[in-house]
Amino acid sequence: MYFRILRKDLKRKKSINLILLIFIFLSTMFIAGSLNNFAVILNGVENFMNQSGIGDFLIVTMGGSSGELSENDREIEEFLKNQAQVEDYTADENLFFSKNQLKPGNGKTAVLDNMAILNPFDIRQQKFYDKENREITGMQDGMIYIGQRLAEKNHLNPGDQLKIQSEEGYEKEFQVAGELKDAFLGSDMMGTQRCVISQNDFQEMSEESGLLHGRLYSVSCRDAEAFQAEYNNCDFSEMFSCSRELVKTTYVMEMVIAAVILLVSICLMAISVIMLRFTIVFTINEDFKEIGIMKAIGIRDSSIRKLYIVKYFVMALTGALFGFAASIPFSWGLLMQVTEKIVIEEGGGSILFQLWISVLIVGVVVLFGYYSTGKIRKFSPMDAIRNGNSGERFRKKGIFQMKRSHLRATTFLAYNDVVSEFRKYLVLMLTSMIGVWLVVMPINSINTLSSEKIGAWFALTECDFYLHQEDKVSELMAQGTKQGWYDYLEECRERLEQDGIEVERAATEVYFKLRVRKGEKTYKSFAIQGFGTSTEQYFYDEGQPPIYENEIAMTHMVAKKIDAKLGDTVYITSGGEEKPYLLTALYQSMNNMGEGIRFTEKAELNYAEGAGGFGAQITLKQKPDKKELSEVTDRVQKLFPEAKVETTAEFIGSMIGDIAGRLEPLKLLILAVVIAINVLVVVLMQKMFLIRERGEMGMLKSIGFSDGALIGWQTKRIMLVLFAGIAAGTLTGTPFSELTAGRVFQMMGAEKIEFVLHPLEIYAAYPAALFAVTVLACVLAMRRVKHISVQEMNNIE
Repeated sequence: MYFRILRKDLKRKKSINLILLIFIFLSTMFIAGSLNNFAVILNGVENFMNQSGIGDFLIVTMGGSSGELSENDREIEEFLKNQAQVEDYTADENLFFSKNQLKPGNGKTAVLDNMAILNPFDIRQQKFYDKENREITGMQDGMIYIGQRLAEKNHLNPGDQLKIQSEEGYEKEFQVAGELKDAFLGSDMMGTQRCVISQNDFQEMSEESGLLHGRLYSVSCRDAEAFQAEYNNCDFSEMFSCSRELVKTTYVMEMVIAAVILLVSICLMAISVIMLRFTIVFTINEDFKEIGIMKAIGIRDSSIRKLYIVKYFVMALTGALFGFAASIPFSWGLLMQVTEKIVIEEGGGSILFQLWISVLIVGVVVLFGYYSTGKIRKFSPMDAIRNGNSGERFRKKGIFQMKRSHLRATTFLAYNDVVSEFRKYLVLMLTSMIGVWLVVMPINSINTLSSEKIGAWFALTECDFYLHQEDKVSELMAQGTKQGWYDYLEECRERLEQDGIEVERAATEVYFKLRVRKGEKTYKSFAIQGFGTSTEQYFYDEGQPPIYENEIAMTHMVAKKIDAKLGDTVYITSGGEEKPYLLTALYQSMNNMGEGIRFTEKAELNYAEGAGGFGAQITLKQKPDKKELSEVTDRVQKLFPEAKVETTAEFIGSMIGDIAGRLEPLKLLILAVVIAINVLVVVLMQKMFLIRERGEMGMLKSIGFSDGALIGWQTKRIMLVLFAGIAAGTLTGTPFSELTAGRVFQMMGAEKIEFVLHPLEIYAAYPAALFAVTVLACVLAMRRVKHISVQEMNNIE
């Protein structure tokens, strides 16, 4: 009996049931696929670290020569041997090469943002993998594996030729064996890239090339935090050092896209459940005769509810099965970009996990369906006799009176319907509002990351473009003098002005890795000093910019590490000498995951300990527009062919792996999904209204209303609700972005981010597109009004 009733009901309301089935299908596909994707990435990064053998703490130094340690490296190794928290450590030789020492076989200038590391493939620090997730266990002489970013930016493919040369006249040609998966230096947020070659080639280059040498230490600790605290008390010179946990954090951008898709999936599931309740309540109200008759012949409420539960169980099971099948390729599609950088388990996650998620969705739909059928208890056999009405009403049908209104009849009816029975339209309003949230969130993130103002959030001063010469920076670091940086800035200014480019300011920022102490607490932090800038040009959250030589500003993160507050005296070690500094300001920075200490230009530091610099930051006398700036940067690129010329947004993008570019296609996907959801909701609602209001429409036709007027009445109702939902979503979209995307910025070191808004895009273009497409769908769905005749008025109350 159940299945006979079910078959008839499914045939009777095919379009309504089909739309509900689509919602369940989409919810299952998105949630099962995105949850699996999120779990794979979350566990995959940790598994990749374990599989590669990454230690608890890593140190990269520069100095020494082939087979001979520098004095600094000797001190580090002596410290590691005597440190109680060290279980074991490995030490490997590195070679360093820069952009000008790399020559692609296609004859083009190499693209390399920072100095790169060259290692043999069989170092003890970690294992390496190729693009197919196979461990690299052997290499022929003359072959080289290169990092994924290096291959992408230089358009290098397996079989291409690549030369590495030095100023001493040494040159060696390699054939590209493929792309490298590197757990330590493989993420987009790691500025340094790595290539690996055979042991014989490395030995030859180490002895003959004249490339800079260095060491790479990987430390296994009994207590990583205790070891890091002890290490921070030392004054070793290093390129950089970091914990295993910090390396994992550099893969945060892989998590961002997975989290965005998961958020969309959760919202889609919420909309599906809301639509399920709306559909069930509507169906029960329409089936008042059948329910009343069944009660009259003695069928209990629980048995009647089972009829509906069987129907929605079958629909949920069907939608979930198809959704589960679609979630497998969907999950793989989401994982494709991530698998370029990390090694994941065979199969790309757990199909069983996706199956369990699908079963859970079926359970949620059935339970919510059972809850929503509770209204059946309120029906009685008399409802079948009275056409579903008790004949009593204790409130007005509407709160507006036609005689006091100057609106057109259809507009008045639409407005009165929405205000009088707002709960009936709440589903569409909530759907529209959530949809706008989902569209606005990635747009705000992209606009913020692409803005020229983003430099302030990375603790950089405003400028028109960056002129980055890696070889020159290395030369100045080796020179180790403050005057050398000033001479470099003056040289840049003179060359630009000789070419007719008027420069207002040429500045740069040099960064260090220095030990800071307050009391017994110490921390080794990223520190920065600007030349040609003033500390007043930077953004601070609390306090006043440092002015004097013995004053500094500090990020919130570093201040928390050593329990420092405004007005405290902290001690910083540079060149083996510990000096006191007064903390005058706190600021936030997404540079180096929230680390930062800012010195005044007057402060004297040991510049031989410099870890690098951001190149020349050029501010033009006349503020150019976007087109003029593009023309200027093209001229500068020709004037400095060996340099990399970038705007602030481009410079930041290269630092964080161009996350804005990766979010761009995701924005379009979300917009398409939101529009599809709105269209389905509107079509479903209008199908239901056509069934419920046939009598009213027949009566309106009998008194002279045309089909166009009826379509206008129905469409205006949807327009009113849609406008309210989109307006509410637009106004609350930025707070929603702060609650969601803002968390990602906080993981990168920002205390609070202020999103850059493009009003035309946020408040006009996308809301208008969503509104227009949804209204068009409503008009098309209401064309069936033409099939309603005057005789339908016999069904009205």
